[in-house]
Amino acid sequence: GFYTYHHKLADLGDTLEHACFHLDKALAMQRSLLGARHVSTLCSELVRAQVLLLRSHSASVHESRERLHECRAMLETQLRLCDQLLSLRHPLAAKMLAVKARLCLKLRREDECEELQQRVLAMRLAALGMDHEDTHRSAMDVYARRRAAVLMRQHEPLSSPVFAAFATAISTCLEMVARAAAMPGEGFALSKSLQGMAQLCFADLRWMCEAGVWPRAEEVARLREAAQTLAKLASTAPAESRGAFYNFSSMLLALADELAACPDWPLRQWPFQISHNLHHPPIYNIVPSLAHALPHVLTPGMAAHPLATALMLAHPQAFEGAWASLLLEQPAQQPPPNP
Repeated sequence: GFYTYHHKLADLGDTLEHACFHLDKALAMQRSLLGARHVSTLCSELVRAQVLLLRSHSASVHESRERLHECRAMLETQLRLCDQLLSLRHPLAAKMLAVKARLCLKLRREDECEELQQRVLAMRLAALGMDHEDTHRSAMDVYARRRAAVLMRQHEPLSSPVFAAFATAISTCLEMVARAAAMPGEGFALSKSLQGMAQLCFADLRWMCEAGVWPRAEEVARLREAAQTLAKLASTAPAESRGAFYNFSSMLLALADELAACPDWPLRQWPFQISHNLHHPPIYNIVPSLAHALPHVLTPGMAAHPLATALMLAHPQAFEGAWASLLLEQPAQQPPPNP
């Protein structure tokens, strides 16, 4: 299970094959000694489904299709057993549904993926709270998928449902980062999902406020709150790295003041290019210079930095598990011509 969550596919080498050998051996023992209806067996079966999903990325088209269908059948069986043993409100069921959502995304079943991700997020919020790492992961799943949809549909008007959905997702993520930054103590470590949020949400918030996604007063409040969160993140950083956080915090405060005072609103007329036409360098362009000093707060592997983008485009399979397929900055698609 560790390898399915914490390693990029290219880093696994033959390790995944060895891990699968041990997983199959463990499953044989569990099925023999505990039976298929035991919770421990169910947990291992879930890891096996995750491995199938992971291995489908590097398989041929035919093999990938077979593995995905096998994965779906396994998950349906696991969910049925989980319902009988624990109920579908149990955290283990949430994990199964989260894997099923990723499978649906792989199969391009967007509506089913959306429904499952929202269900899992609601379950984890109710059972685990907003500060749990599993809840962070669910929120990031929703945010990353909706962000990808926005990047692919930049030509649509702001009244399009895709922007309203993304606005909801970014609000949830910003609240999670703010709560983590406000935790007492001299230092803290963000979960992997919060790291991704911290690298992208503040820059996304900026262009959304420039475009006028929310009412003006709400945008001013959001920008000021985000600036405070960045300042708190900076307070726990090494002295030599705090300037980048404070600079971006100042940018957001300046934008809030401009929004409050400017007679013309929104500041920029939509549509405009999200990826490259921002007034200031987004925070994920600052991140690589901070990564050596803030290993627990920000990591450059998930950033849409130009060099990272080039590597991801050249070797997308090497970045599985690092959100590369969802977080790549892509040029806006032009609307289809009228017939």
